[in-house]
Amino acid sequence: MINKILLSLCILFVCGIAAQVSAKNDDIGLSVNITMSKVGDIMEELLPIILNNERYNDPDNSPFIENKIQDLVQLFSKARPHFEGKTETFKISYDVLLLNIKEAQNAYKTNSVYTQNLLREITSICTSCHTQDAKQRTLFKGANRESFANDLDYAEFNFLTRNYPDAIKYFDKYLLASKKGTNEKQILSALNRELLIYTQIYNNPVKGAEHFQKYVATKKFSRYVNANLGEWVEGLENLKNSDLLKTNLDDFNNLETTVYKVFGATNKYDSAVVPSKRKVVSYIWLRGQLYRYFMDKSEKQEIPKLLFWLSIIDRATNYSHYYSFADLYLTECIVKYTQDPFAKLCFDEYEDYVTFSYSGSMGTNLPPDVKKELERLEKMVYPQ
Repeated sequence: MINKILLSLCILFVCGIAAQVSAKNDDIGLSVNITMSKVGDIMEELLPIILNNERYNDPDNSPFIENKIQDLVQLFSKARPHFEGKTETFKISYDVLLLNIKEAQNAYKTNSVYTQNLLREITSICTSCHTQDAKQRTLFKGANRESFANDLDYAEFNFLTRNYPDAIKYFDKYLLASKKGTNEKQILSALNRELLIYTQIYNNPVKGAEHFQKYVATKKFSRYVNANLGEWVEGLENLKNSDLLKTNLDDFNNLETTVYKVFGATNKYDSAVVPSKRKVVSYIWLRGQLYRYFMDKSEKQEIPKLLFWLSIIDRATNYSHYYSFADLYLTECIVKYTQDPFAKLCFDEYEDYVTFSYSGSMGTNLPPDVKKELERLEKMVYPQ
């Protein structure tokens, strides 16, 4: 029940649609709000089936599921005008969501398990969009703890609806009440949410270090979780003691210098190197800085670099089997900023990763459609 509520709210709030409509776009805003309300109604019917394997695999439910996925594709397609005036990163989050649902529509008849997982990925896509700014919840203020089965579910609800103080409060209640042997994945997910809030959304790694030190001191979690916490605290302390927090990042030159420092390179980026857990802290913090600059300060000529940097961070911190923001950041850079020198770097990074993804002990085997797309993009930035 609670997962149904969380996911339907996430859909209703996709990328802040209902709360971020400008006065000059009242007609679009009204249309978007109506559309999203319809989406919420569909998800209330669909999600209890998606989240229950027995009901999902019941042949009698197949026509209903297929029809509802089709309705979602149509409704999300109608929401596109709202994103036309927003930054590339917001538009990309929307595109990923729409691609995710269209892929579910195409795959349902031939691979229902894959489709089920695609539909469950919706919460992660919503979160990627909500955390691009520091906006707080403007709706759903009436929901209280009694409406939810446990503290973790209520914390997740508050996180997804941008009520970050209560999210931290109830994540903490869940974590402090947990015992060794509690689902390790759930514990790490809750801790990751808190790391994201303190480091990226609040832009306060100092407070984050203090917060996680308390958990390190308790040593109440498994050895693996405690090791993660220890590295995060070390990363937060390193960030706190560096000069990065004192740098004026409203200046693009300063921002670029900071990117080089965090990535650990002066003239070449190397996304193939997976950062340590302590280094990931700096990546998460930097992502917040890039989003803020993107939204408030960016000039057109700076966007290709911003997209490239965000792709490197996403590849290192947000891997998913079902979608890739990194790929979309890179292709956006290639297609929309073809004449910019950084478009070549975007293509090189994209080509390297795609080639790596289809490589194994038997060599590289690119599917024909992937090879054709690579050739198309290459011609855009490396014309003969």
